[in-house]
Amino acid sequence: MIQVTRDIFTAHLGIGACALAMLGACAVPARSSVPRQVLSHPAPESRRPPSVAVADVAPRRVGGEIAMGMKVVAVADAESLSIFQMGTVIAMEGSTITIQNDPRAEHEGTTIAERSRVWAVGLPPESPVVEGEVLLCSGPAGYTRWQVSACRVVNAQRRVHSCEDAWGFWHECEATELTRPDIATQDHLERYLERMAGARRFRAAAIASGKPLLPTGWKPTVGARILVNQATTGDWSQGTIKSIRKDEIVVSGLYTWDVQVDTERIVPVPTKPQKAAVGQFVLMQCANACCEYGQVAEVQGDSFVVVDEYNERRTASGRDVVPIVR
Repeated sequence: MIQVTRDIFTAHLGIGACALAMLGACAVPARSSVPRQVLSHPAPESRRPPSVAVADVAPRRVGGEIAMGMKVVAVADAESLSIFQMGTVIAMEGSTITIQNDPRAEHEGTTIAERSRVWAVGLPPESPVVEGEVLLCSGPAGYTRWQVSACRVVNAQRRVHSCEDAWGFWHECEATELTRPDIATQDHLERYLERMAGARRFRAAAIASGKPLLPTGWKPTVGARILVNQATTGDWSQGTIKSIRKDEIVVSGLYTWDVQVDTERIVPVPTKPQKAAVGQFVLMQCANACCEYGQVAEVQGDSFVVVDEYNERRTASGRDVVPIVR
């Protein structure tokens, strides 16, 4: 099976992380199939004291100013400040700059950004890179030189650095692939990487806590709704058994095509409302094919208040959760 990792954009574009994870864990779909050098997978948590929000300062320039025809990276989403687009400056008017998006990038066409949110690329940052610093990296998150995302420098060398992306993977980054944005954007990206690191810790704890219950004596049958475990990532997805031949089980509903799974990777979808205790991990939203991990914060009769990996709370009924047990 093809191995695919989560993309940093999933948190902002509403793409289910599990939907990508069920494809595996190595390359981003519909993008370059040639991976960059991966140094560690996943990386140990790198920590530094929380940054303090400060006033915006002038971003790095080449020759003092952004100019027509210059290769740049720009903020593509002014609200999140976490989605970036690489391209070429084709228009400058007042406080806005229009860039022609790189044709190999995810979004075609043009991007219009505030002048203060556009930075030149292709040259090392003017001052030396510092270990622990959050920068914009072209390459590591998407394995291609025209994609840009947040990363943290975990090992600063003279020319090639070790950088950690939002998913905890380490990559080699050349100095020319790093861009230092303004301090306000760096501060925002610092909080974003901290949030993603917290999500990874939450998921690791949920996966380590066990798995959904396999009822004693249960046997798979054609038409049964099941949960399938992705061994590479620890995620669970819902599907339906399409056919059984000896120990070969073909499942539909996981992707747009049918797949064969091993019997030890499946459990049945509960048919009755479930019970769970405060602090217990559960699977949620399995009716949408890909399950999410959550942790019970409150029990309210037959319903639960559940906290997800991003520390967001929601109410779920007993039919909406699948308890994780030892």
